[in-house]
Amino acid sequence: MENAYDALAALYDSHWGTAFLSRAVHAFETHLSNRVPAGASILDLCCGAGHFSGWLERHGMQVTGVDSSRELIVYAQRRAPLGQFYCRDMRDFALDERGHDAAVCYYNSLNHLMSAADFLATMRNVKAHLRVGGYFLFDVTLDACYEKNWEGEETAQLGERQFEIAYRYDRETKVATCEIRSDDHRWEFEQRPMSITAVERHLNEAGFAVEATASLDSMNIENGRTIVLARCEAAG
Repeated sequence: MENAYDALAALYDSHWGTAFLSRAVHAFETHLSNRVPAGASILDLCCGAGHFSGWLERHGMQVTGVDSSRELIVYAQRRAPLGQFYCRDMRDFALDERGHDAAVCYYNSLNHLMSAADFLATMRNVKAHLRVGGYFLFDVTLDACYEKNWEGEETAQLGERQFEIAYRYDRETKVATCEIRSDDHRWEFEQRPMSITAVERHLNEAGFAVEATASLDSMNIENGRTIVLARCEAAG
């Protein structure tokens, strides 16, 4: 079955890929850079087109990237040519490269997990690839943020091709959708909100201790993306 992100890799790279980078860098420098050694080994989970992977490599770190889209991995490898990249599902990937100093996961990626069981499986999987005392830094989007910010439409241009993008949030089902149309093609992606309470509970179940939560955006923590920093407590 085709991964929709494969079909939209060029659009993702040009439209969304750079938009979040400055906030990803700020979160890393604020919460993680002073906790990892020089030349740290970083797992970039759901690395997308590799904008943050490239930043890590340019700053002297060793990068291992994982994403479910083969086409996005191609972009990522170009941006971090020394890195190791794998097309895998975040819930069950198993790599030879383990014992990382830290893992990161950005761009609403964990909100694509549509069940608590999938979220917990991902947390356990990340832990299995970290050293004891390693860190996991990621963003999550809360319900209030979807309610206030996930409604609207925009267009994006890629060469001569135009894409119509619509964001909708169903307050009853708690499902956020991003619908993309171009010519006769249509793609739809779903996300779900998460609560800080549930995130902390699943992290604890997986063997992490939460060290910090903070707002990623220039809004209060309930209205924007939330950054979570967790520490791996024991061997995976």
